[in-house]
Amino acid sequence: MGIRKLSVYIILTSSIRVRLLGEGGYSTVYSGVVNNTIVAIKKIKSNHSGQSKMNILSQFRREVTIHSALDHPTILKLIGICLKPLSIVLEYCPHTTLYDILHNYDLCLPVTLRLRYLIDIIKAIQYLHNLNPPVVHLDVKSPNIMVFSLDFDSPAVVN
Repeated sequence: MGIRKLSVYIILTSSIRVRLLGEGGYSTVYSGVVNNTIVAIKKIKSNHSGQSKMNILSQFRREVTIHSALDHPTILKLIGICLKPLSIVLEYCPHTTLYDILHNYDLCLPVTLRLRYLIDIIKAIQYLHNLNPPVVHLDVKSPNIMVFSLDFDSPAVVN
């Protein structure tokens, strides 16, 4: 595991079909299909906190540059980008967030599975911090942790 060299693919918006998954302060997330593959599309909000378009573009470029170099089993893979609208296309996670799972009172997660999620999150953070230069996520919270499966053998993924 380490930093990998990756070309960032530019994806034309016209080739994407989408369905809303969720929304945050910085972006709106959709599921979509690109080249017959289900993906997650993180559409950057153009009016985020009153920032200038140049500042938003600079943050977008920084996030894409960093994410395109990451290679770890518990970090979502970058598939490509869209320029209009400004979006990051990521590996799709078929389940939901750790937040949703922990707040679903009909679901009782065994302690062993909760520990597995914790270990996977720690591994992702450790990987980021061990890079040169280190990468700091700054927004690690349960709504940003995607869960691939409720199976013990499947990893949690830090988004």
